[in-house]
Amino acid sequence: MVIRLKFGSSFAVASRLEDLCSYFGTSYLMDREVALCQGVETRFLVSVGRLTLQGLPSPLHVYTVYKPGINGCPGDVDESQLREFIRVKNGAMELFCGDGSGGILSDFPAVREKLLQAQKLFIEMTGRKDLATERILEYIRENPKPAGDFSNLGMKLASRRRDSLGVRISRLSQQLLRAMDSESYHALVVDTEWERYFVLEWKKKGEIIVKVNEKPDGIYYIDSGEAETFDERGCRIATLADGDIFGEMAYFSKTGKRNATVVAKTDLVVRKISTADFRKLPVIDEIFKRIAQGRRTPTAVPGR
Repeated sequence: MVIRLKFGSSFAVASRLEDLCSYFGTSYLMDREVALCQGVETRFLVSVGRLTLQGLPSPLHVYTVYKPGINGCPGDVDESQLREFIRVKNGAMELFCGDGSGGILSDFPAVREKLLQAQKLFIEMTGRKDLATERILEYIRENPKPAGDFSNLGMKLASRRRDSLGVRISRLSQQLLRAMDSESYHALVVDTEWERYFVLEWKKKGEIIVKVNEKPDGIYYIDSGEAETFDERGCRIATLADGDIFGEMAYFSKTGKRNATVVAKTDLVVRKISTADFRKLPVIDEIFKRIAQGRRTPTAVPGR
């Protein structure tokens, strides 16, 4: 079997795709036109994404090939596992890219679940993570909802990526930033281990996120959307929006329980750190403690 190692249908496309191989951790990439010419090799094709590249007039559907001996797959890879990885990964990427003509809308929560499944399969096959899959998971962490032009342009990849510090800090809510002193700020910038503990969750309008008087299971901050807090009688207390934190008060109160119910007012994206995880991170623990202390005033808003 022979794989046509042509990268793209034009020199400009081929050159840009060749440059992106290291970013996605692949031996080679190809556009859709070249991918469709792979003959019997099409069964090994895996979608990498729909990309808008700087300097090119239109977005590209980009593919690569996963087969024994290629793209990190051992020569003796279990082919049934490989086929399952390809099936799951392509299913995830179809939901990621979307297809307006086919009525398929981008669904980042579903994409994340499928990609995590694909990553698990790849690790079982090879003993390591698939970088191309990790790049899409990274994109979703930084962009929990598709941008307004995502359906037309897909992922926008500039010639240079954003500064890594700017990316990390942009994930933090303004309340977290205000609660930092120079020592904790430095710790979070130098040691990025904390990032993986803040897990994205998508909530539907009307969904209850936390309930009053329950034991806490984590602390949340709002990435996008709005939520409302209610007291025990069901009376609305306040509206929370982008960058607001809630759920930390229960950890630093005498009762050790939630003091309000929080309900998604709109579709909502939150980042949650579990009880066990934030207790592992003294710097994060101290920051949340400061936020909670700042709210112990006569005007403090329950649930926040």
